[in-house]
Amino acid sequence: MKDTPSLDRCVPGCGNTARTDAQAAQLRERADALETQARHVPQPVGDRLRAAAAKLREQAGNHHRTRITPGRAEG
Repeated sequence: MKDTPSLDRCVPGCGNTARTDAQAAQLRERADALETQARHVPQPVGDRLRAAAAKLREQAGNHHRTRITPGRAEG
């Protein structure tokens, strides 16, 4: 048994999740695509797509608020 995280088994809610700015931008792009799809499907499916888009935007926003950049102290 190893003591380190396995990068191929990451889950979005994990406290150790690390993203790049580019990955956060991709989350927003995917959210936009889901919103577009939601406009063209029946309401129950559209509601689920909009909820998924909101989660992706929340993850991207969390990245932006908590990211660590050179020259910026933690905390």
